[in-house]
Amino acid sequence: MSAVISSSYTFSLLLSQNISSQGMVYLYLPVGLDLSGFQNRSSCSGTKNAISLSIANCNFSATSSSIIIYVYLSETVAISSGTNLSLLITNINNPRTVFTPYTFGVATYYNLNLALSMVEYNLAAASISYTTYSSFNLNISPSSFYVYNSASSTVSYKNQVFIPAGVVFTYIFPSAISGLTFNPVLVYANSSLQSVNQSSASQATQTLTFQYNSDIPIGTNISISFILKTPANMGTYNYINLTISNADNIYEQCVGYLQLSVTLASPINFSIEMTGISSNQSTGALDIYQFTMITFIPHPSNFNLLISFPSDTSYSNGYNCNGPCNATTNMVNGSTISVAMLNPNASTTFIFKLGYFTNPRNIGQGMTWNMSTYSGESQIGSGSAAVNIQLASQLSGSLSLNYNYYRGNTNIVVFYVTLFNKLKNGDYFLIQFGSDTYTVRPSTSISCTTLSSCSVTNQSTANVLVVLGYPTINQISMQQLTIVIDGLISSASTQYN
Repeated sequence: MSAVISSSYTFSLLLSQNISSQGMVYLYLPVGLDLSGFQNRSSCSGTKNAISLSIANCNFSATSSSIIIYVYLSETVAISSGTNLSLLITNINNPRTVFTPYTFGVATYYNLNLALSMVEYNLAAASISYTTYSSFNLNISPSSFYVYNSASSTVSYKNQVFIPAGVVFTYIFPSAISGLTFNPVLVYANSSLQSVNQSSASQATQTLTFQYNSDIPIGTNISISFILKTPANMGTYNYINLTISNADNIYEQCVGYLQLSVTLASPINFSIEMTGISSNQSTGALDIYQFTMITFIPHPSNFNLLISFPSDTSYSNGYNCNGPCNATTNMVNGSTISVAMLNPNASTTFIFKLGYFTNPRNIGQGMTWNMSTYSGESQIGSGSAAVNIQLASQLSGSLSLNYNYYRGNTNIVVFYVTLFNKLKNGDYFLIQFGSDTYTVRPSTSISCTTLSSCSVTNQSTANVLVVLGYPTINQISMQQLTIVIDGLISSASTQYN
């Protein structure tokens, strides 16, 4: 039975003598037990020969030398010899310290109204040895760590038993931790720095011990601060264990509960540059990308790099990898590439080319790429980057030769546009006409029969006519679009070639 926690005790008696229906049982408890939570009648129940026992009342008395619980029976008939009585007493707090043995006694009385009616007794009927209290109140901050990183940390513990001055704290750390630094040993009780006998502190490879010189009341938060070096691979590692003891007792321990969690990948610096095959680094173009990866922790001679590219980019897998990597890459899914990296010289900077990729269709910074490195199934590092597109792809257009164009004419204007990038819902055209080519006919609004809508924008000036047109996306065949605009008049000075 563990010390200090609230427990239930069962007292089993085989009666050798009769007691009356109004009999009484005295239970003698050892000094050191705490009945502050005892609830009198509601803390007592029992059976006789496995049948519910009627109890009229239950209370206790306690002095510095004795604790007695009084159980008042209320049966309808006398209880005969040979009866098995079982009394369950709840809400008893176990002793604060670990000593063995603790002795319990019992006495029966024939009638509760007759003080001299004791029938039988045994003041040393049983003994109990209390074991060390196993705590689950050990915590580490932060709760998770980056891989292969020197980090400040705090292990805190809240005691569940009273601990006297002079005890020794022993912390044992998992072998995966390296670089443990305690200099000096900083110990806090409820956030207040405590005096610790530094001469008693010792640190073996994975063990820290020190002597604590003050009593520790129940519920005190004890914490130690230190620096550790985490493992190079992500994962959950063995336990941090704590034992609090002196020469006589182990007062409290936490073993096999608190594990070291390394779940944060080391940051990796990534950058992506377009190489511009055929000198084309524009939107929607096919290109080879150059990746620069700078790591901050050692990587093994062979490791995997997962590159997840965003939805604004596609990968044709026609070029593969050139650099410190296997030439052949693998598609993990539709948006993730697995690259086998080679690192025979324990490098921290890796530059390699990979392709072919189709550039995003918009100029500016594209969506985020995510990259992560692995040794087997253990993640090492992670980072992100984006592609920056600065050039828009050029579209081409021409007037339809099926219509007559002449100065001052009001015929429809028909021209063809060849697109480089596929259009999506919400895309639009801005079509500019110089005032020496076309203007809007007086008292007329323009219309575009092949577009879902078009209008003259407020960007237009006396010298430039700007038409905003929204295409009907599902009517665009291949990459070519026919635009028909009505409501324009050509200038008297329009030149046709």
